[in-house]
Amino acid sequence: MKIVRALLFLPLFLLISCGVDPEPKYLEGEDVAATVVTRFLGALEKEDYQRAEAYLYPKADYILRDLPHCRDLFYSAPPSGMSVIRTGKELYGREWQIFVDLKINYGSQMKQIHFTLTSGEAPKLRGMNPLVP
Repeated sequence: MKIVRALLFLPLFLLISCGVDPEPKYLEGEDVAATVVTRFLGALEKEDYQRAEAYLYPKADYILRDLPHCRDLFYSAPPSGMSVIRTGKELYGREWQIFVDLKINYGSQMKQIHFTLTSGEAPKLRGMNPLVP
């Protein structure tokens, strides 16, 4: 009977022990995230998809994975500029990630770029969302 009770609490114990890590004070790579975006967009502009892919997280969202379509989203008309609005941290899929808000100047169009960070490696692009200005 005690074994049965212990087995009932085992899943609860496993869920508690596998919880989300506390928010980190500093995310390695936060300072170079905008550089990764710039290099990624430069590779897209030149249609160097092999180089662009090197900046992607293995499970990047469908917009980023479809590199020709992604290029069309950014370069269907030449952008007049790009500026970093802010950077921050967020919990995404049980891991802490940084985000960078970029304003791609096609009038008021904005994109939010999401990264994953791994110690000792450059940030990788994971997702891209449109933002309402």
